[in-house]
Amino acid sequence: MNLEENQIKTIEALANHEEAISQLYRKYSGKFPDYEQFWLGLAEEEVLHTKWIRELRDDIEEGTLFFDESRFNIIGVQTSLNYIKKQIVDSENQEISLQFALILALDIENALLERKYFEMFEGDSVKFKHVLQDLAEATELHRDRIEKALKEAKQAL
Repeated sequence: MNLEENQIKTIEALANHEEAISQLYRKYSGKFPDYEQFWLGLAEEEVLHTKWIRELRDDIEEGTLFFDESRFNIIGVQTSLNYIKKQIVDSENQEISLQFALILALDIENALLERKYFEMFEGDSVKFKHVLQDLAEATELHRDRIEKALKEAKQAL
């Protein structure tokens, strides 16, 4: 596999990860009617993140975007993706509490920030730099909104 193919595979792994997060949040929207709009809003934003990441593929094919492969652990992303898929199945087959769902979502968003997935890319394109900044900021906003919802859910107990 050449460098470009490997980078495209990496982009797809990240996009699939965001897509799975969206699917999980959609499942949660059906499980928690009082929080349906909260979860659907997060899910739609994850779809947008997926779109942004997939648009980076064009930059890779044009040779204007590269990433530091030593900073990227595709096995870690795949492990996280498998975990999220398991949570989707579990949410269909098991009763879970709102608090559990919010803590899990918070852990997912925090992991994205802590592992700095969006900082492994390098490129000169202004568009590219904006996409990365937007992804990081959007993930921080998700974390903040989930933290707030978790605090409210705990107070309601």
